Amino acid sequence: MTIINNRKNMKKIIIFALILAFSFGLLGLNQALAADYIYLSNVNVNNITTSSATINWNSNIGGTSEVRYATSWYNLDYAGWTTTESYFSSRTYHNAWLSVLNASTQYFFEVRTSTASTAATYRGSFYTANSYNHQNITISNVQIQELTDDSVTIYWTSDIPGTSEFRYATSWDGLNNYSWTMAEQYSSSRYNHYARIYGLNPNTWYAYEIKTADTNGNYGTYRDSFTTRNYNYDNVVISNARILEVRDNSVRIAWNTNIGADSQVRYATSWGALDYAGWTTTESYSSSRTYHEANIYGLNPGTWYAYEIRSVSNYGVSATYRDSFTTKPAYNNERISMNFNIKWGYIHGNPHREASKKDYSGSVYAGDPSDAQIDFVRLIKFENHDGGVSAWSNPVSWNSKIFNLWDGIVVRVKADRDEPITVATARCSITKTADEWSRIGTAAVNCGGDHQTLEVAVNSANIMRVNK
Repeated sequence: MTIINNRKNMKKIIIFALILAFSFGLLGLNQALAADYIYLSNVNVNNITTSSATINWNSNIGGTSEVRYATSWYNLDYAGWTTTESYFSSRTYHNAWLSVLNASTQYFFEVRTSTASTAATYRGSFYTANSYNHQNITISNVQIQELTDDSVTIYWTSDIPGTSEFRYATSWDGLNNYSWTMAEQYSSSRYNHYARIYGLNPNTWYAYEIKTADTNGNYGTYRDSFTTRNYNYDNVVISNARILEVRDNSVRIAWNTNIGADSQVRYATSWGALDYAGWTTTESYSSSRTYHEANIYGLNPGTWYAYEIRSVSNYGVSATYRDSFTTKPAYNNERISMNFNIKWGYIHGNPHREASKKDYSGSVYAGDPSDAQIDFVRLIKFENHDGGVSAWSNPVSWNSKIFNLWDGIVVRVKADRDEPITVATARCSITKTADEWSRIGTAAVNCGGDHQTLEVAVNSANIMRVNK
């Protein structure tokens, strides 16, 4: 019995050893296969001339490299391979120099890096330079903007003017097989370019390539990628965009959004120039607003303007709206009437609790009294202390010596639009033209500081404008 049991145990040991050896063999095979998996990256075509080009690329492990090329994708499949680096089977950086090429010709190429057990390939294309006055076009300042769940706008500049194209795909390999789409057919003299891509899928990675070429065959390309946003209820919708007021040198635009958002505006004197105008933030202090306004100043009288508004949510999702307006003719003979609400003293409190009175005596006057009429209307607040209104009209003036408090009055101003109107106290003064005063609204302007302030607001509801 002992002999039989020993034989059984011996068989079990032999079977276990065979299984163990087989398992280690499979593990070694998997490691060998993993070590031999090869892929290519950073493929670039450089040093392009009228008759030659250099292709550079990397591989994750060392290998021998080959290249083939032709003047069409079809012919490429039948082109022979040329070994470029058979003497370096351990290199991970590879290059292939192509020579005896034709000028102004598109070439299609395929590079291959291989080991004893595996290989990887990459396909691409390039144009050789024009034989006349060739210059490589450099593309720079590439920016992804206005990215949504189904669209994107790509902006870039070129050092040589030209016409631009773009293409895109959901993989780098697929990008090489997509045809080009013209971005700016109407102009071959642009330094600034853009491409708008629509109909994309939400939350999807895309590879893209942009190209700018001139009429001499010079060109430059640039590749990168982006991921579209995920569609959700946070998409911004702009509605009820409208012009609230248009004047000879300014405009006030309002609009609504379905959710809170920051707002921006840009404008130009043509639709083409609008695409390259800079954005001005109108409400960066509040991303929770659904009502928005933009005031644009410094416009030319009687001029047509294109404008674009943009609102951006906290998630970076944006919406835009475009329209146009025409400023009114110059108001050379305009006369403006309005109420000034004037306050002075410790309007916002006094943490120091002054022990002595301070002089805030002042006045409201015009640069040329014959071009303006200034009248006292009423008191806002005047404490029972030294002082009071000393002149009721042209100018309006007061005596006011106070501490730890503030005083204020309302005056009515009627003046030519360009007439300077000054509000002054013994501590500071503010001067603006009647037209400038009419635009400050209820957002008061002030001077003085240190809790000793002169503050002026204009009641927009009482502003009247008439031509003399």
